[in-house]
Amino acid sequence: MSPSRSTTMLAAASLAAVLACVPFGESTTGISTGPPGSADTTGAAAVAVVSGNNQTGPFSTALADPLVVRVTNTAGDSLEDVVVDWTVTQGGGSLSALSSSTDVSGLAQVSLTLGPGGTNRVQATVRNTSLTADFTATATATAASTATASPAPLPGRTQPPSNGTSTTIPSFATAVSGKTARASSSSSFH
Repeated sequence: MSPSRSTTMLAAASLAAVLACVPFGESTTGISTGPPGSADTTGAAAVAVVSGNNQTGPFSTALADPLVVRVTNTAGDSLEDVVVDWTVTQGGGSLSALSSSTDVSGLAQVSLTLGPGGTNRVQATVRNTSLTADFTATATATAASTATASPAPLPGRTQPPSNGTSTTIPSFATAVSGKTARASSSSSFH
């Protein structure tokens, strides 16, 4: 056997021995060796809240600012085209998307419409990793939800008085939660 061929065989045997010691889905280089979707193939090492945390707004409305995270690698460089999954974990709010991809600056974002639960929480997770970032927002009652009465005359209604004759009296509307409630009665007196 020639010296170059024995060196090649020794190198192949050494590589096989090293690979046999590495669990499936891991590697010695930090790059996933598992099947697609089974482990982090993005190189992501961290996800951090950039903006949008600790906002307050009326429930059932979208927050003024989007929830934004940045995904970086071990060197702190921003990563592009990394999928971030978004989940409402408390408060019953709704999201503009369940996932979004990072841009060239490593930023991914989503909008939150607040639920009625007071404290709303959202978690951003880099797909196929355990990397997460958490957001908190507070839903407040809307201004119109504090029951304020403002009588407004409506077209008249006819109601018989106690003496049996008819007379026209005004009816009123009350504004509650931004809606107009109309009260009416249709009873007959003999």
